[in-house]
Amino acid sequence: KNIYLSGGIIKSDEWVQLLADISGKKIMVNETADASALGAAFIGMKAIGSAKNMNKAKMFLTNVKTFRPNAAHHHTYKKYFKIYTGLYGKLKTTFDKISIINNE
Repeated sequence: KNIYLSGGIIKSDEWVQLLADISGKKIMVNETADASALGAAFIGMKAIGSAKNMNKAKMFLTNVKTFRPNAAHHHTYKKYFKIYTGLYGKLKTTFDKISIINNE
């Protein structure tokens, strides 16, 4: 339902909004510099039994900004994605041939 985002991409509101529009999901940006590392630490703590409840991890993540998808943009991106998936299937053998040429 939601995407929680961190890292370098959050420096650009335009890229985050684009991701919201393409995915059709609400994007939650937090102030944690590297939320991925924090998440990995909590998963490790749960695995070794030091953290019983993963909900405690939420207290370290403060939501700073929320990006909501633009429904009209999302609808347009869905139409383009259908075309892309059709083209990819048709061009897969061409991509394989290009890869062979590139590796010669």
